[in-house]
Amino acid sequence: MSTSTPTHDAIGELLDSVDGKLLDRSRVVDALLDLRLLATGEPSILEAIDALLGAVPGRNMVEAEWYVDALNNLFALDNEDLATN
Repeated sequence: MSTSTPTHDAIGELLDSVDGKLLDRSRVVDALLDLRLLATGEPSILEAIDALLGAVPGRNMVEAEWYVDALNNLFALDNEDLATN
C-alpha cells in the first residue's frame, strides 16, 4: 500500500516553496492547474481544486495565507483519500 501520491508530494513541495506574504496570482493559478493535472483519478481533489480556481482572490497578488490554507486543505483531503484506499 502506498503512503503517498504524486498529488500529495506536489502539495508538500508547494507548501515548502511559499515565501513572503504576497504571491503572484498567476503563479498560484498555474500551481493549482498543475495539481489538477496530477490529480487525475482523484475526484474529491479535482472538485476541491476546481472550487479553489474559481475562488482565487485578488487581481495580481494573492495573500500567502489564503494559498497556504488552500494547500493545507488539499493536503488534508488527500490524506483522507489515502486513509480510505
